[in-house]
Amino acid sequence: MGRQLDRKAAFALIPASDYQAIVQDYDARRRGSNLKPAGLVVDQAIALVATAAAIASEGRWQQLPHALVPCWDVAEAWTVLIKHTTVYRLLTDKLGTFVDWLPCPGALQADVEGTIAAIDATNYVVHHEVWTPEEPADARAGIVGL
Repeated sequence: MGRQLDRKAAFALIPASDYQAIVQDYDARRRGSNLKPAGLVVDQAIALVATAAAIASEGRWQQLPHALVPCWDVAEAWTVLIKHTTVYRLLTDKLGTFVDWLPCPGALQADVEGTIAAIDATNYVVHHEVWTPEEPADARAGIVGL
C-alpha cells in the first residue's frame, strides 16, 4: 500500500490576515449566485500560482503537455489576489517566480484537468468542488510570466 502524502494548504503561503482580506474581497466582488466557499476558491488561486512557480523553478515549463488554466471562479479569485499587489509581490518573491496571465484561446477541458493534476502533483490540496473542468475561464487564461 502506498504512503499517503501530506498535502499543503496553499493559503499557508501568505499571512492569515492577508488571506482573510483577500477572501473577503473576493466574496464581495464575485458575480452571480456562486455558492462555492470563497476561502476554498482563493486557496486554489494561490495553489495555481504556486504550482506555476514550482514548474518554472524546476525548468519544466516547456515540457508541460497542456496549458495551465483556471476555471472561471479560480480566475476571478486570482484577479483579486493580483489586485492585492503587496501581498502578491511577497507571495511571488517567496516562490521565486512572478506569475502573470495571458489569454490562451486554444485551451480545452483537458487543459483544466491537466491544471488540476499539476496542482495535485505539486502536493497542494485540490478542492475539486471549486473546479469546474467543463467551464474554463471565459478568457481561457493560461499562466505565463516566465
